[in-house]
Amino acid sequence: SYSFCTLLTYTCYLQKRSPSKKIMKKGSAAPRVYGNSGGRLCDTLEGLFKEPPKCPIDVFVTKVDLDAVMQDQVVSAVVKYQITVMKRKEEITNITLLPSGVAVGKIESKKVSSPIKEETEKEKERPTDDGRVTFVNNSTVFFTSQPGMYEVTLEAQFPYATPLKQIVNFTLPRMSQCHLKAVLPWTGLEVSVPQAVTVNTKVEDNKTCVEAVLPPCDTVSIKWLKQIVAPKPDKVTPLPLQKPKPVKEMILTSGQDYLHSIGGGVCVTTLHQHFTITNGSVSTFSLEVGDCHGSAPHQATGYNDVFKQGKHVRILSVEGTGLKEWNVAEHPEKPGHQVLKIDMESAVEGVVHFVISAEIEMISTSCLIGLPSFHPVAANRAKGNVAIQARTAVEIQEVEVRRLTKVDVKEMPAKLASVPNILHAYKFLTTGFTLVLNVIKHNDVDVLVATAEQGVYRITHTGEHLFYHIAYNVRNTQRQFARVKVPPNSTIWSSLSNGSAVKPAIDASGDTLIPLVKSSNDLFSAELVFVRPADLPEGQAEKDLSIEMPTIDIPVNHLFVQLWMPVKNHYGQWHGDLQEVPHWSLEPCIRGQPQSTPAPVAHNANEWAYQLQTNVDMDDSDSVTSTIGGNNAGEPTAATSGDLAAGIKPLTFKTTPLRTGRPFHLEKLLLAPKTKIRLECKTCEAEKKKRRTLKDQQPKQCGIM
Repeated sequence: SYSFCTLLTYTCYLQKRSPSKKIMKKGSAAPRVYGNSGGRLCDTLEGLFKEPPKCPIDVFVTKVDLDAVMQDQVVSAVVKYQITVMKRKEEITNITLLPSGVAVGKIESKKVSSPIKEETEKEKERPTDDGRVTFVNNSTVFFTSQPGMYEVTLEAQFPYATPLKQIVNFTLPRMSQCHLKAVLPWTGLEVSVPQAVTVNTKVEDNKTCVEAVLPPCDTVSIKWLKQIVAPKPDKVTPLPLQKPKPVKEMILTSGQDYLHSIGGGVCVTTLHQHFTITNGSVSTFSLEVGDCHGSAPHQATGYNDVFKQGKHVRILSVEGTGLKEWNVAEHPEKPGHQVLKIDMESAVEGVVHFVISAEIEMISTSCLIGLPSFHPVAANRAKGNVAIQARTAVEIQEVEVRRLTKVDVKEMPAKLASVPNILHAYKFLTTGFTLVLNVIKHNDVDVLVATAEQGVYRITHTGEHLFYHIAYNVRNTQRQFARVKVPPNSTIWSSLSNGSAVKPAIDASGDTLIPLVKSSNDLFSAELVFVRPADLPEGQAEKDLSIEMPTIDIPVNHLFVQLWMPVKNHYGQWHGDLQEVPHWSLEPCIRGQPQSTPAPVAHNANEWAYQLQTNVDMDDSDSVTSTIGGNNAGEPTAATSGDLAAGIKPLTFKTTPLRTGRPFHLEKLLLAPKTKIRLECKTCEAEKKKRRTLKDQQPKQCGIM
C-alpha cells in the first residue's frame, strides 16, 4: 500500500544519512535495517530505482528481405536490412552486411526512428545521421554514430557456388527474420532452401518463383536440379551378355643399390631400394633380411661358428616419400631372419624409392664378415648393384661369392661410382646372394701432420744480451702446439700465431708451446720473441764464441739465420751445423711479406769471395745500427719481473726485429725435428785485423759454397 511504500522510503533515507558525531560514540556502528532476504533493505530499494542494464548487443539486424533473380553468369539481388542500434554514447557503431567477393551497386541508407528514450533539447538540435555504407577489406560495412532504427538497401550481384551454376549461397549477418524471394528463369526444376521454415514454389511465365521464410541464420542457400523424366521404352531389348575383361596381374619389380662401408669394427650398409608397380597399387612393402653366413668352412673356423649376421643386422632408419611407419620383427618361419615392414600413408603405384640404413657390429677389427641382403617379398623380378668401401686402413679379401658378378667400379650407378675408396663392385639379377669377406686391419703409420716451409732466425748480440726473433711458415692439419726449446735463462717476450698474439705455455720438460692453427694446406705464421743474457769475449787474443740456437719439434724445409754482432770485435769464419753465405739464396717470406731487401747475386767464385769480404770485413763506419726495441745505445732493455705476466695474451710486436751491428747470413736445408744447431767462431778486439776469407776455399768454376 501507499503507507508501506512511504515507510520504506523514509527508512532508506535514514539509512543513507550520516550519523552525527555528537550522538554516535567512538567505535559505534551505523544502524542497519534488514529485509526478509537478510540483506540491507535500503540497498534493495536502491536497486529498484536504478536504470535497467544495457543491452549486451549494441547493434543487430531485425529483418532482411532478399529478392534474387538468377541469371546466366551471376545472381542479381536486392537486399533490404532493418538495423537497430542500441548504443547510447556518441561512438561509431559498425556491422558487416556483405562479405568480400560480392559486387555492390546502388546503396540507400536512412534512419526511420529514434531510440525509445526521450530526446533532450540538445539531442533534438543534433543533425540526423542516416548512417554510411562503405567497404573495409573488400567487405561491405554499415557505420553510424547515433542510436535508432535504420533501413539499408543494397543492390548486389552474387556468384554461383559451383561451376554447374545450380547453387547460390547468400552470406548475411545474423538476423531475427529473413524473407526470401527468388526467380529462376527456367521450368521443370526441383528447388530446395535447406534452412527455410516454409518454402512455396510456383511456375509463372516460364519462370520458377520461390518464396521462403527463414529463422535466424548466417547463410541462405538455394539449390535446384532439373527434373529428368525418362521416356518409357516401347519394347524392352535385353542387352547381350559381355565376357568379363581379363584382370591383369600386378607386377612388382625391385631394384637395389648396396653400399657397404667397412672399418673400425663396424659395417654400415646403405640400401637404395626402388619398387616399380605395374597394374596395381601397394600399401605395404616387406623385405626379408636374410642369414648371411657362408656354406663351407674357411680354414679352421666355419662361418656358422664365427657369425650369423641375419638376426644381428640392426636397422637404423628408413626414409621415403609418403612413408607412414616401419617396424622390424622376427621371421615367423625362418629362425635367424628378420622381416622389415614398411607401411605407406595410402596405396601407391608407379615408382617408389626408399633409403634404408643398417649396421652390423663385427667380432673384431680383423675377422670374417658376411654382408646382409634384403629380399623383397612378392617381387617378380629383382636386380641391383653392390659396392664395398674401406673406411679405414683395412684390407678386404673375397672369401665366398655366390649369385654375384664382379664388375668394374665405373660400371656402377653414378651415386655409387662417385663414392671414394671403392674396392669391390658387383651386379646381381636375383636376390638371396652370398658375399663373405675377410677384413684385415693393418697398423697405421705415423705421417707428417705439420711442417714449416721456411724458418727465419734473426739474432742480435748487443754485448750483454742476445735478442731472438724466430718465425716459421707452417702447414698444419692435426697438431695443437709447436714445441720450441729455447736456450737456458731465456725470457719469453711474445708469441704470435697466424699474425695474432697467442698465450704461450710451458710443459713439464721446459719446452715452450706455441698454439697452431689447423689450416690444412694453407700457410700461416708462427713467431716467438725472447731474450737471454750473453757475454762477448774481451781482449785482443782470439777466443771462441758460440751462439745457442732454439730447436723445434716440426721439420723445417729451409732455415735462414741472420746474426747481428757488435762492431767493436772482429770475427772469424762461422762453422758448425749451418753454412755461412754472403747472401741468402732466396729471400724468405713470412706471412706473405719479404723480410728484407734482396741482395745482389754473385755469378762466380771471385765475385762471391769479394762480396763476402766486403760484407763482413767492414770497419765501424760501415756497420748498420738500429735502436728499434732498445735504448739510445742500440741495446735492448731486459724485462724485469714487473714487466711480465702469465696467463694472458702477450704484447704484439708491430715493429721489425732489432737489427744493430754487423750482419752475417747462414742457411741450412731440411732441418729435422728437435735438431740441435751448433754455431761457433773466433773473435777478438784487434784494431785492424782482417777476418779470414773463404776465397782460397771456393771452387774456381762455381760460386756456390
